[in-house]
Parts: sequence; structure tokens; C-alpha cells
Amino acid sequence: MVIEAANSAEAVRVMEATSVDALFSDIDMPGRMNGLALAQWVHQRRFNTKIILTSGVQKPLGDAGKYASFLPKPYADDQVEHLLRSVLPSP
Repeated sequence: MVIEAANSAEAVRVMEATSVDALFSDIDMPGRMNGLALAQWVHQRRFNTKIILTSGVQKPLGDAGKYASFLPKPYADDQVEHLLRSVLPSP
């Protein structure tokens, strides 16, 4: 199942209410937290959630590269699918 969040506050609400296997976020997402801050929040609280970040402008800096995968924009749908399959366990 895919759950979409319009901004970081909505993403946090989803993460707090639901078991989420993977987070796919733009680094430049709207909201109080950008995608890097959201990724750090998720990593600190939901260690088993796989994190994928994307951006057409910047790359993750600092510790984010240790716990998040990065997919630069532009990307094709099959690239997202391949990356998700590589980070998530097989059903």
C-alpha cells in the first residue's frame, strides 16, 4: 500500500499512526521539516523503516548517506521500483 503525505507534518502523522516499511521523500518537501529532517526523524524513531531521498537540486549531506538511499531526479518509475525492491525484504 502507498500512502501519500502532502508535507512533513502529514508524513509524521502517518508514521506515528501506521507501520511504514519505506519512506520515499523529496529533500525539498514542504513543511516545517525538509526531507532531510524528516529522514532523520524517521531514522531516530523508526529504525527499521527504509528511507529513500530524492532531489533534482541537492544530494543528502552528513549522516543521511549512512541510513538513506538517494535517487537523483529526474528518474523513471522503474528506477523507483528497483530501488524499493532492493531495500525491502521479499514478501
